[in-house]
Amino acid sequence: MTASGRSGGDEGSAAVLVLALLGAAAALVAAIALLAGAHAARADAQAAADLAALAAAQRHALARAGACETGREAAERNGARLASCVVAGDGSVTVSVEVDRSGVSGAAVATPVGATARAGPSWLRAARAGT
Repeated sequence: MTASGRSGGDEGSAAVLVLALLGAAAALVAAIALLAGAHAARADAQAAADLAALAAAQRHALARAGACETGREAAERNGARLASCVVAGDGSVTVSVEVDRSGVSGAAVATPVGATARAGPSWLRAARAGT
């Protein structure tokens, strides 16, 4: 017993508690950073897919040839790789792209993030609304 009458066995326990709370806070911040990185990568992939589909559909409407090549160029200019391109008989174009982002899933290597988009003539929207 100490002079004040208390046992000295719990001295320093507050420091251990503070360290545990700081560790938990650091883990939470790391998890939020991973989620934010994954969300940003998905947004980048979707933007690249949207732009590639629009470029390919415009090229198809104007020239009927080279739509997928134009979509590939648009995807590459936006940091993506064209994974697939399909020109439909109705004039629409569907593209899929992949964007490599290192550390998105916590891995040290690049993780591909994919997205798909479709674009075509404005009359397609009106035709589908009527059916």
